[in-house]
Parts: sequence; C-alpha cells; structure tokens
Amino acid sequence: MTTANFPPELGGDGVTIDDTDSPTTGLGNGGHRLRFMLAMQQFLKVAQWCLNALTAVIGYKNEAATSASNAATSAGAAEAAQLAAEAAAEAAGDAQGTINSRYYGARVTDPTVRPDGSPMQAGDRYFNTVTSREMLYTGTVWANPNIGATDLVNSTDAAKGDALIAQKRQLVSSVATTLHYWHEAQPVNVQAEFGAVLDGVADDTLAYQRALATGRKVYHPKGTANITDTLSFAAEGQVLFGDGKDGQSVISNTTNNKPLFTFSAGTGAVYRRRCGIEQVSFVGNAATTEGVALRGILDDGLTGDADKSCWMREVRIRDVGAGFGLRVSSWSNTFNTVEIWSCNKGLKCGSEFNANSFNGLYISGCTNEGIQSPVGPGVPASNVFINTVVQYCGGTNASIDIQEGYNYNFLGVYLEGNTSPCNLLLAAGSQGCTVTGVMHNLTTGLVGIQVVRSEGKSNRVEGVINLGGTVHSLVYITGTLPTTVVGSLFVAVGTATNGELYDISTRKATVRLDGLESRVGPTVIRSLFNENALEIRRSDTDALQAFWQDGKLYFGPDTTVPVLSRAGGTLSMTYSAGTGTFRAPQFGLGTTGDPIWMKTPGSPEGAITAPPGSLCSRTAGGANTTLYVKESGTGNTGWVAK
Repeated sequence: MTTANFPPELGGDGVTIDDTDSPTTGLGNGGHRLRFMLAMQQFLKVAQWCLNALTAVIGYKNEAATSASNAATSAGAAEAAQLAAEAAAEAAGDAQGTINSRYYGARVTDPTVRPDGSPMQAGDRYFNTVTSREMLYTGTVWANPNIGATDLVNSTDAAKGDALIAQKRQLVSSVATTLHYWHEAQPVNVQAEFGAVLDGVADDTLAYQRALATGRKVYHPKGTANITDTLSFAAEGQVLFGDGKDGQSVISNTTNNKPLFTFSAGTGAVYRRRCGIEQVSFVGNAATTEGVALRGILDDGLTGDADKSCWMREVRIRDVGAGFGLRVSSWSNTFNTVEIWSCNKGLKCGSEFNANSFNGLYISGCTNEGIQSPVGPGVPASNVFINTVVQYCGGTNASIDIQEGYNYNFLGVYLEGNTSPCNLLLAAGSQGCTVTGVMHNLTTGLVGIQVVRSEGKSNRVEGVINLGGTVHSLVYITGTLPTTVVGSLFVAVGTATNGELYDISTRKATVRLDGLESRVGPTVIRSLFNENALEIRRSDTDALQAFWQDGKLYFGPDTTVPVLSRAGGTLSMTYSAGTGTFRAPQFGLGTTGDPIWMKTPGSPEGAITAPPGSLCSRTAGGANTTLYVKESGTGNTGWVAK
C-alpha cells in the first residue's frame, strides 16, 4: 500500500491519501472521483508552502548581510525550510507518481502495461472512452467495478444478470422472474443502437436485420430506411413500431423486386404468431412483387402452424408495382386502419384466409383488383370487413372480386370511381356471404358499372344506395343456382339503367324484402304436426285470413272454415260446419278439350263454344230450358235443353 500525507507543518491540511478501497482515504472503488482533486489541492498547498519558505530563506540571507546577530537564526531557519521543502517536494512527487502509475487516464482499449512501462498491478484503473466506463485491473483481467443496467440484464455472462440478483420471485410455474424479462420487453432503436441512417439513401438493410434478429420490439424513429432485401420477424410476439404511417417512419425499397416485409421467412416450422406492426409505412417500386405478407401452410410451405393471431394498426403500403400490397394466407389476424395505395393489386385473400377482421381498410388507386379472393387450394371462410373503402381501382371481373369463399361479411362499403365491370362480385364460388350498407358514387370510372353482383348460394345484399352516375343496376343476380336475399335498394342520385334489382338467374330464387315488393323464389317450408306452416294476415289488424296446416289449406282464422285438401288422387273442398258453398264461374274436367260446366242467362245454342259432354246452367230458363247438354260438335251449336 502506498500512502501520501500532507501535514500542516508543510502547508497541508493533515490529509492522508492512499491507494486502498478505504471510503475515507482510498483512491480505489471509485474513490479517485472524490479524492483525486483533493490530493492535487494538497500538493499545491505544500508547493506553495515551499515557495513561501524559499522566499523566506532569501529574505533571511539578505538580513544576514546586515545583521550578524540574526545570521545563525536565519541560517537555521533556512536550513529547516530547505529540509521541509525537500520533504514536501518528495511527498508531492510520491503522490503524483502514485496517481500516474495507478490511474492511466482515458484510453480506447485495455492497456497491457502501466504508462511508465512497468507491469500492471491489481487496483490499476483507466477510463474506456468507447464504453464510457471506468475499468479496474483485477490482477488478471480488466473489469468494470460498477454495476449498470446492461450488467443486470446480461444473460450470457455468469458474473452478471442472475448472479447479481440475490432473491428471485417464483411464479406458479416455478420460472424465476428476473430483470431478464424486463430486458426482453424493452424495444431496441434501429437507428440509435444499430446505426440505421434513415435518410432514404444509405443502405439500412443490415442495421434493420440486426435489430429484428434480437427478437425484441423494434422502434423505427422518424426517417426513411432504404432496404435492398426482405425484412422478417425473428421471434414470436415481436413488434415493429414507428412514429406514424403518414411518411414519418418509412421502410422503402427502390432497388429491386423483393417483397418488403414478411412476418416469417423460409419453409417448415418457422411461423411467427402474435406479431404486430404499428405506425409504419412501406413503399415499393414498379418491380416490387409483394408488399407485406402473413404466410400460411398451403401457400408458403409452413408446417405445424401459420403467421396467425397477428395484427397491423395504422399501417400504409404504397407503390407495390408488380403484386399485391398485402397478402394474408393465414387465420385469426386483426387489421385496423390499414391503407393500400397505388399498388398493382390491393389485398389478396390467400388459401387459409379464415376468421380475419378488418376495420377501416382503405384501398385506393390500384391498377387491378382492390380485394381479391381467388380460387385456390383452400376456401377462405368467416372473414369480416367493417367500414371498407375501395376506390379508383380496376379488375378483370370486379374491384372487390370474391371468386371463392364462405361467409364473407362486408359491413359498410364505400365504392367510388372504379373501372372494372362490377364493383363488388360474389361469384359462383361464394356462399353465405353478406353485404350490408353499400354507398356507390360514380364521380369518375366506368359508366354502367354493376354495383353488386351475386352468383353464389345463400348470399345476402341489403342497403345499397347510388349517389351519382349511371349504373347498370344496384344488385345484379345471375348464374344457375343463386339464392339471394335482397333489400333496401335506393337510387338517390343518378340512374340504374336496368333497375335497382336485375335478376337473370336460371332459378330466379331471389327474395326481395323492402318497400317495393316481397318476392320469394323456390322455397321449402317445414313445420310440426298441428303447426301452421304458412299464415296470411292483414297488415293493419294482424287478423288471420288463411293458413296452411298438415297439408290442408284453411280459408279463415281456424279449422272450422272451408278447407281444401287432397286424399290420394282426390282434391276435396270440405266445410266442418256442415254448410257452405263452393263457388266458381266455371269448372273444367280433365285437360284442355274435355267437358266443362258453366252458367249463362240465355240459351248457349249459337253463343257458347264447348266440347261435347259439357253442361250449361241457364239462370233465366224455364221448364225444360234450365239445363243444356252439349251433345255434338265442337263449336257453339249442338246444345240440347233438358
């Protein structure tokens, strides 16, 4: 141990400085921060004392020339002063030497020898300007004596992380809760921590890949990341988020045709579940083949599972010139306020596009389909679109083209300026789909466009309104086996050339329910025994006028009224009360050309044409002229009174 003392008799304050870890006198254990300047101050005080002593010696020498009596005293004082000065100088030198040899100052890398070239000793220190840490030589290696946040969350160094935590709280699953969980939950900054430039020019691909490779949340601050390769998540539950989709945080590829972002990469069990993207914009180029993709088993070769239970919020995808802006080939995902602009195609509903939810999907300016559900290895089912906008898009068949799918549900659709033959098509491969609340506005686009067209089974279209332009029809029904429920169709502005509902289907099995009419195609009605299968009631009083029960048609409110029934080949009109009349202006027997029975006030001879065997009751006849029989001929003669 080396000690430097600055006694009061040499000008000091009685301070002692050593190289131990003493909290009051040592330079070790960070003590140099408190006592280095103090040592320098004491050194200067001793030096000043020496200077004063030397000045006094000179004075003494001058006085010796004029006062012999004081010479001896002055000489003694001078000698004492010189000794003190030499002692102070030696002490100061020792202190400075100790500081210089034990503390090396600022360095870039770990030293291998002391500044004077002598071997290093345990306790030596220096400040690393790269890591901004003070380093301590342990006798074998340089180490950081101070515990920092990076030490607490370090899970690879046995001397850090868990080793620094004295007590861990055990969960039910017996998994230790440590600060590692806190570490993993903290986002990484793609710019500050991984060197992304975000100027839209420098290649930030590697920086972004390294940030995602951490498996932690990745924060993209304001700026444009220029990439040249597809980015993907590295872990389940990973999140990419930025400062806004309106040009604040942008990922752009201006170089090649590679997809911008896929939730997973490769084949096999590499799926990514519970991942999300928020407040980020993706920008492609004319050659970009795909914008963002959630991948699946049938379309992408994943095994065991897919990119499911994921989400996207406040995301914009633009300028994907050679493919879809967004492809979803998996299930149970949620999309809120996603925008797709100026792409070749908008949203592709892949083979396993099931149970997905879209709220506020906005698609504009796509060259071809805004939304497409093509025929594929699997049939999409049970997807919900709420408040969807598709405008200024094209398409071979339709701007929203559902070629195949079960139970698609569109709740609130705004259509404007599309140039395809049809705005929204439920093709023959669709079944059980619902379209409710459609507003069409033809400011520009294809004149005579079909607003909604249904070719599939058991589809339902309600609440369609035209607010401008000439359209073909509001709902167009075609195909061989469609059964569609239609209601609430209204042309507020403009014209529907073929009417609000245009049904040219083979079966005409369309049910229209609105203020204009109620029309039903082929229908199966099932009921239990003694239960009314069909009732006819007055609209104003709800009075029952007729009903069908157990194969019988009752003409009244109960079973005591006249009833029409069939038993074998016999059709019977009966009346349970025992009285009543069955009336008709004319009865025919058999088929056309067979005898008939009619009435007339005058003679039928020469007046009524009928086949032989027909009967005529003369209401104004008399004796032998009341009943006539047609005995010959097929014209109006041959009637014989009976």
